[in-house]
Amino acid sequence: MNVPAEALTSLAPRGRINRILWLHRTDRWYLGDFLRHASWLHWAREAFPQAEIDLASHPAYLPLYADGRFGQLHDSRSFRGEQAYDLVIEPGSFEPGPSPAPLRLASWDAAWSVQVGGRAVMQGRKHELNYFRAAHPGAVTGDRSTTPTSLSFGSSELEPLNKALEAVFPGEGPVVVYNPSASNAFTRETGVHKEVDNSLTPADHIGILRHLLTLLPDHHFVIGAAVKRGDAVNESVVTTVAEAVAGESVCSTVDLGATSLCDFARLLAAPRICGTVGSGTGTNTHLAALLDRHALSFERGCDEAMLNNWSGNGFQMGSFRWRNPSAHTGIHTMSWARRDLLGAARAFVVDHAHVHGHEPDPSHAARHYGDFTDEAAYLGFRHGIPGRGLEAVLNALEDPRAQATARFLVEDSNLHKLVSRPGRST
Repeated sequence: MNVPAEALTSLAPRGRINRILWLHRTDRWYLGDFLRHASWLHWAREAFPQAEIDLASHPAYLPLYADGRFGQLHDSRSFRGEQAYDLVIEPGSFEPGPSPAPLRLASWDAAWSVQVGGRAVMQGRKHELNYFRAAHPGAVTGDRSTTPTSLSFGSSELEPLNKALEAVFPGEGPVVVYNPSASNAFTRETGVHKEVDNSLTPADHIGILRHLLTLLPDHHFVIGAAVKRGDAVNESVVTTVAEAVAGESVCSTVDLGATSLCDFARLLAAPRICGTVGSGTGTNTHLAALLDRHALSFERGCDEAMLNNWSGNGFQMGSFRWRNPSAHTGIHTMSWARRDLLGAARAFVVDHAHVHGHEPDPSHAARHYGDFTDEAAYLGFRHGIPGRGLEAVLNALEDPRAQATARFLVEDSNLHKLVSRPGRST
């Protein structure tokens, strides 16, 4: 069962939808959740072009869409005006509680529901592996063509950062943003081990950056992230990494005065920024994708802890859960036990070369685009398919039990994104 816009209009109390509220509430304020659910904004604008669309979310995130495309912006932590709207679209990770909205479309990772006066009149389950695909409107409407709701900044908003970049890095040399931030007990608001012990160390980032400075001698690097206020862990990481690799080709976001979320987003949108790389998914890959910037994320690959998680009945982790399906996003999975820092740096160089029309080192390209270890290992645990290489993935495509899982895994892979990029014929 799918939900077309016409069905929602017919269920509206007045038979029309003139006012829409996009309502984002969550148990923890993850930027990645805000960004992945923003696709509903684009869908709502296309489905109801005459409607006024208001937004309610955390006030730290709302300025990203304060560019005139939408109406009022509300703090969802205290907002209580759902009953004034013809339609409330409430996407999130988990099933939301009751709402006074006359008509509500609630969408969460596992399912969705259309409610009239608090009573479900349409509902369905989702069968998505990747949490970005689960948040996409197509998981409810059946239409996968809806694009993410991009971020838009005017030239006057970008000018201060353009001038700051020119002052630090004179000339026209390309600039890469290196993002060493990661989830921690403060940002996740939890002490759950699997949530917060899942990041590279400052020493790891320093090692990767030193390799990148050697591999890309004609590039400059800005080190930083949009750090939540009070996040002493990531503030320390950014400072430590920036100081360790200080030089004329390196600066930090502090040096540029780009410390807020909006400032950091504007930095990524600056013309001289040619890509972003790091371990922060929310402020790295997810944010970059909405700005048409290519990014690469370093993620934890399959290891014993991951295998133990898959064999249980709870939430299944894995780099594939957090992969942004956008063609702008590359992934490099690496062993947390044996951290190949040079291999990580080469992965970015390979992806960066392809993005900008250059031919990368063939052996490094084969490794980056041909490594399906993570995918094959997950297939093995979920469907009893042995092996951890590309051959196992291809064989799994012939197994009816594993076809859907394999399709999800392959479609979000670096190789599929490479051949799917616009203008590429191979």
